[in-house]
Amino acid sequence: MVNLSLGGNRACSATWKEAINAVLYNGTTIVVAAGNADNNVATSSPANCPGVISVAATNRHAHRSYYSNYGKQVTIAAPGGEIRWLSSRGILSTVKDGYSYYQGTSMAAPHVSGIIALMLSVNPYLTPAQIKDIIVSTASEFPADKPGYTCVGDYSCGADIIFATGAVRGAMEYIGY
Repeated sequence: MVNLSLGGNRACSATWKEAINAVLYNGTTIVVAAGNADNNVATSSPANCPGVISVAATNRHAHRSYYSNYGKQVTIAAPGGEIRWLSSRGILSTVKDGYSYYQGTSMAAPHVSGIIALMLSVNPYLTPAQIKDIIVSTASEFPADKPGYTCVGDYSCGADIIFATGAVRGAMEYIGY
């Protein structure tokens, strides 16, 4: 599996398409952060390239984070805003409790990659297309009862929010567990 947190403001180039096709042909899934410009992902490569799993970010209220890119080329959303990560601050860790706050689609994409690793641990024979299908078909719906950044219409965030338990169960079903 490849996890990418990079991007540029352009359509998917022939070079990106060729590289992605080669990686997919060899059976490797590609997860890409959708970007943090609050723009349609159609203008952010390689997140807009065919075959990748493009990941938008959600906030702690399970809505699209205000900065997250969106659009029909997003595959799935995952937690990416207001995430607490351990950091190494040396001597300052005793003063500042050793934590730093990070947010972005670069925090959301590793959630998806970790879930894919769990899926592959129960079924290492899944293809990138099967992995993508399972993630999409087992996603949890965005809550409709809370205010927040929308994920409908042109502001789509893919197939809702990734659901680890459902994805792993889906991977197991491919081999008859």
